Amino acid sequence: MEEQLWEACKNGKIEDGVNLLQTSKININWQDSQSSRTALSITCEKGHIEELVSINHWIVVQHLWMWNYY
Repeated sequence: MEEQLWEACKNGKIEDGVNLLQTSKININWQDSQSSRTALSITCEKGHIEELVSINHWIVVQHLWMWNYY
């Protein structure tokens, strides 16, 4: 499931990613083995963060809180 979330975020399929987060227990801190990036970091890198925030800002807040950025 974590890989599906990462791929959805990488490919700009943010709604698919949000649906995965809402329907299953996913480790949002999972990192791709090649890039060492989380789904949120790849979302930011690919320029999809505004879309993610517009759909569900709580995902961003939760991620930042887990990493003590908030």
